[in-house]
Amino acid sequence: MVVKLDSSKSIMLDTKGPEIRTRNKEEMTLKKNQEISIAYAEFFKHEENTLFIDYPNIHNITPGSIMSIDNDAVSIEILENRQDKLLGKVKHK
Repeated sequence: MVVKLDSSKSIMLDTKGPEIRTRNKEEMTLKKNQEISIAYAEFFKHEENTLFIDYPNIHNITPGSIMSIDNDAVSIEILENRQDKLLGKVKHK
């Protein structure tokens, strides 16, 4: 059997956004409904109740956005954008 494929059309599939790495020096435990700060850090840092990430454009993230962590094991709803930090609420774990 011979099948002729039509290659005149292309399909693009984007399954995930940018790969963002955490920059916390120490392990962090997140609990449902916990409010946390999220800040940019080029190098590893530690500050109580702050999740550091290597995404320098956090000032572009709008309130209402959902940040997925660890392949959807945890999601954080962005409540406020304070330009240098985000305020988020852990939605599920």
